[in-house]
Amino acid sequence: MRTAIGHRLSCKEILASNIKLCNVLMRVLANLAVELNKGQTEFTKFECKRIYMQRIEAFEADETEVMHNRLAFRHYLRELILNQQKIKQKIASEGNNEELLMQSPTASTTTTNQS
Repeated sequence: MRTAIGHRLSCKEILASNIKLCNVLMRVLANLAVELNKGQTEFTKFECKRIYMQRIEAFEADETEVMHNRLAFRHYLRELILNQQKIKQKIASEGNNEELLMQSPTASTTTTNQS
């Protein structure tokens, strides 16, 4: 009986901690989205770090809590930054491929020959 109660209390503590971390993460991502939508910030590693290291006042009391929370989801944030950079590179390479096709003289002659 004691073990079951202790287990349930531990589960509640873990869930409360995860909910808090999710709220912090949600606000960090919202702050990042707001800055990116303003158009004044590029999605670079340094800008992202500056934004996500800001304290979320409603959930974090001091800088030690900020560091503890950021360490808890640092792998997620690293993957997010890397994935966004890969997406930007892919979009840029696809745009370059389309420009090359438009500028290629063989592309225009093949379309006229088929017509």
